[in-house]
Amino acid sequence: MSDFADYFVVASGDNRRQLQAIAREIEEKMREQRISHLGTEGFGDAQWILVDYGAVIVHLFLPDVRKRFDFDLLWGDAPRVKW
Repeated sequence: MSDFADYFVVASGDNRRQLQAIAREIEEKMREQRISHLGTEGFGDAQWILVDYGAVIVHLFLPDVRKRFDFDLLWGDAPRVKW
């Protein structure tokens, strides 16, 4: 469905500090697997944090921001992967 990524991970957190903690944990776990990210956007403001791993892009949203951009509808036709 996308020519620039194989998977999108979309998640929410209750507040900015929680989103930052989730992003840090993802980066730490990926680093332990020797997988480095290509870039991170939005960490300071922490309303929408994007962590780019190339084939996998992680989107972390505050609930109201997730609702506003409605990625769930935008990518609604994409198959969901249980994990």
